[in-house]
Amino acid sequence: MRFFVFFLISALIFQSCKSDEKQIIGAWFASKVTIAGVDKTADYTRNGYKESYGESDVYSFSGAPDGKSGEGDYQWTSKTTVKRSGVSNQTSLEFTVKTLTNKKMTYTCTINGDEATFEFTKMGK
Repeated sequence: MRFFVFFLISALIFQSCKSDEKQIIGAWFASKVTIAGVDKTADYTRNGYKESYGESDVYSFSGAPDGKSGEGDYQWTSKTTVKRSGVSNQTSLEFTVKTLTNKKMTYTCTINGDEATFEFTKMGK
């Protein structure tokens, strides 16, 4: 009986983690960006900066302040950490997810040695 209860609890926790990870799938528009304590929102919203995460671990971005866009892959490396790699026009990047719902995502990362916080709103929600 104890084994069954342990198995059931483990399965529920695993399923909960998987559903959290699936919430990242979709297109996300930047709504607020802070880099090194400086508000950079206008730089990112001017061109409609967007990040998209697909079902097959495919990542893309467009509308960057420097006009670049690109694609590559992403993977969850822990319950709150995502690594993007093989992305054209970007170095590999690991970020920590602070908020992830079906409407909002916030993550922190380091860009050129500076702490950055990105807040996104899900497109179409």
